[in-house]
Amino acid sequence: MKGYSRDTEFEADRLGVEIAAKAGYDPGAMTRFLQTLAKQQDTGKGGFFATHPAANDRLAKLAGEMPKYAAVTVPKVRVTRFATAVELVK
Repeated sequence: MKGYSRDTEFEADRLGVEIAAKAGYDPGAMTRFLQTLAKQQDTGKGGFFATHPAANDRLAKLAGEMPKYAAVTVPKVRVTRFATAVELVK
């Protein structure tokens, strides 16, 4: 349950956004994910939520990073390929 430090988690978020952007993926996907997580997060229950920074804190840390990256329009072929892969694992 110890995991990494909260600063390490924040750094992982920042690097994830950077890597996604450089690979041609939408860097804003991370913030959308964290917004979804924030709606469900209950830090009083232990487990993942006890060992990770609150999603709202992660969003606040990323806010200053996001202007560095242009929005990316994901090619339709990539969306279709992802949807097909998801169907295969159901």
